[in-house]
Amino acid sequence: MTIWHFGPYSFALITSGIISFILFVILLRTRKEPLARLLAIGLLAEAEWSFFVGLSSANAVLSQKLILTKISYWGVYSCVPLFLLFVIHYVGKSKWITPRKLVLIWIAPAIMIILAGTNEYHRLIWTDFIPSALEGENVYIFIRGPAYWLGVVNNYAMLLAITILLYRNMAKSTHKIYRRQSLLMLFSAVPPWLANIIYVIEWEPIRGIDLTPVAFSFTGLLLFISLYNYRLLDLTPLVRDTLFEGIKDAILVLDQYNRLVDVNASAEKLLKYDRNHLIGRPANECLASIPTLIEKLKYGQDFHIEITLSDIERRELDINGSLIFSPNGEELGRLITIQDVTSLKRAEYMEREGRILAEALRDVALAVTSTLDISEVLDRLLENVYCVLPCTMTNIVLVDDDGVGRVAHYRGYTDPGVIEWLKNISFDIDEVYSYHYMDETGQPLIVPDTHAVDYWKIKDDKLRSYLGAPILVKGKAVGFLNLDHEQVGYYNTEHAERLQAFANMAAIALENARLFVKVNELATHDGLTGINNRRHFFILAAVEVQRAMRYEKPLSLLLIDIDHFKLVNDTYGHQVGDVTLQKVSGFLQTMVRDIDIPGRYGGDEFCVLMPETNIPDALIAAERLLTLIRDLDVITNQGTKHITASIGVATLSKNVSSFDELLHQADQALYSAKQKGRNQIVVYEKTKEFLNVHHG
Repeated sequence: MTIWHFGPYSFALITSGIISFILFVILLRTRKEPLARLLAIGLLAEAEWSFFVGLSSANAVLSQKLILTKISYWGVYSCVPLFLLFVIHYVGKSKWITPRKLVLIWIAPAIMIILAGTNEYHRLIWTDFIPSALEGENVYIFIRGPAYWLGVVNNYAMLLAITILLYRNMAKSTHKIYRRQSLLMLFSAVPPWLANIIYVIEWEPIRGIDLTPVAFSFTGLLLFISLYNYRLLDLTPLVRDTLFEGIKDAILVLDQYNRLVDVNASAEKLLKYDRNHLIGRPANECLASIPTLIEKLKYGQDFHIEITLSDIERRELDINGSLIFSPNGEELGRLITIQDVTSLKRAEYMEREGRILAEALRDVALAVTSTLDISEVLDRLLENVYCVLPCTMTNIVLVDDDGVGRVAHYRGYTDPGVIEWLKNISFDIDEVYSYHYMDETGQPLIVPDTHAVDYWKIKDDKLRSYLGAPILVKGKAVGFLNLDHEQVGYYNTEHAERLQAFANMAAIALENARLFVKVNELATHDGLTGINNRRHFFILAAVEVQRAMRYEKPLSLLLIDIDHFKLVNDTYGHQVGDVTLQKVSGFLQTMVRDIDIPGRYGGDEFCVLMPETNIPDALIAAERLLTLIRDLDVITNQGTKHITASIGVATLSKNVSSFDELLHQADQALYSAKQKGRNQIVVYEKTKEFLNVHHG
């Protein structure tokens, strides 16, 4: 049977529990913020505590009173940790709450709740109880056990942490709204302190009466009022930290007198001062490193500027200034946002420079693929280098097969004497350190200061920084691309990479030109002897014959055959035969004039077409060639072999209408020379009779 006796104390407890529960329901239904939900759960724990302590004090049956008391311990030891977590999140220290610390916060309350529920087995929470002497109240005084005091210490430690956090938050608040919030929160923590201390020390007038749950109910009511009257969860320090301290941009708040009233962490880093040093100081003192911004603050208007700080980091800043007004239109101050856009500007610069570089390389590639004139390609390449890469002067050095370098193209040189020197200078690249280094390593070379190195022979104020890149073909340097700048330490690895890209394009152009020359030579010249092959010789000869006929100019043709050449091949081998052919062709190329056209007719036969040449002059040339061949000794494994030749000579006449006819006449003369015993010259005469000129 249950007997109830409700007195003022039990009524107050139950009423405060009901009020806290109502506040819990309102918060749960009207506010969705996580912080509001946490406060609501704290109010629910306080309501449970207060309500069941009130029922316990009103119940006259001792066994039932003890059960209700045990149930109240769920709220007793849950309420304080929940309010601690609420305050931690409120002041913006949520990062403190790790899983391990959360366990530490709840482990002691959990143990106390378990011990209270099982107290009759160990009597660690209370050892006994006696009726209170208060009239009109059915209250018992619990004789406290050792574990009870541990719970008190734990709760007091949490209450102390709550008080310290709220006080520190109030002390550092710079805005009125935050100070009001923090002051009200701090004040709300005082009643639970006082009520619990009175209960713990068992103050005689109300011994056995625990008003702590009522005090916590009062605290909850104050927080609820703050929630709606002082925008407690709308403008919490956590929100400020998120929106103000957490912003990467530097934010400065100035009053109407241009004094700093608030700055965020990014502004501290930018200005390199602690906020305690900055707050309250005039802007012209704090912003001395940004004079352009100070100048803008003189005018009462919004502004936007972009500036470059010429410090070590060379930062690019984007600054916006906005006036702040009160609801009635009164100017309160300014909000300054400073964004460090250095990386963004650099990315834009890199993108722009990359685009320019790509366009320049595309232009060079177009030149490489559209023409085989290497001079035109290199000139166009150097023009693009001069426009894309910063330099005072630039040039291309090409290296011949003997390792001798010469300046092929240049830009930026204005001194006539220097230009003349560039045109005529030649040097062994192994004797020039910069070229020798690039040739050996295949890598670009940066010289920050040419005056500071011993190997730089020419000291010129217009040439203080140097950057060079090798032009590599099959791993060998065939040239060098050079940049000079008048500023010390100008070039870096980025410049070197870009210059190397142009050098690689130059290498492609040079290799293409070389391959073209080689292919063209193979198409027009004999692979063994190097002189015009039969097909190309016939083409050139036909043109020259037509020209001579049109302008009635003399023209002669020599047809040369090496005597007994087949016997040379059969006796000494084809290698000796090839050497013989090469030496004879060498004689042809050394004795003929620039206007003469030598060629290999086939096998062991050669031709020489001689424009502007009559029979007597052609005969002199034939005699000189025959003498050279007679003096030729070919070394074989069987000793020295002497070589002779037969030569047929024909000249253009009125009865010759084409090169084929002229060739036929020379061939007849050659046939006659062979018939007459070889090692001689025969001239084809117009009367079809042959003149034998024999030197032997």
